[in-house]
Amino acid sequence: MRRRPLDRLAATASLIFIADFAAKQWALGALVPEGDHPLAAGWHLAIVNNTHLAGGLQSAGLELPVTAILTMIVAVLVVRVCRPLAAVDASSPVTLGLLVGAGAANLADALIPPYGVVDFIGFTKPTGGAFSFNLADVVLALALVFCLRTM
Repeated sequence: MRRRPLDRLAATASLIFIADFAAKQWALGALVPEGDHPLAAGWHLAIVNNTHLAGGLQSAGLELPVTAILTMIVAVLVVRVCRPLAAVDASSPVTLGLLVGAGAANLADALIPPYGVVDFIGFTKPTGGAFSFNLADVVLALALVFCLRTM
């Protein structure tokens, strides 16, 4: 039996949400908050409590409300376009589920004290600039690439 588009979207979003939660719990249990665990050539594992918007953007202390509002808007839009888009691209419900799951995972993390999203994967550029992210961020980036494919 073939699953309906919204069922596939919900299943994918749920799996991503659970996987990201598990990864963050692993990081919080396995990594020392002030420690840095080098992996290879600029890559490292370290706990960072990120209170900024995606990409390090700030919104005058309104990061959490802005994140919540944007996540809800995206979720509503995704649910509305899921069925029509699935008629054109059968893989689109999974792609949309990746977007919703990653967004919901980071929003839920931001709502749980201490406030901020747990990032634990880091990269430091040779010039010294560094950025951190988590599994949901990786999934979100992949989902955006898959959206370009669908377009």
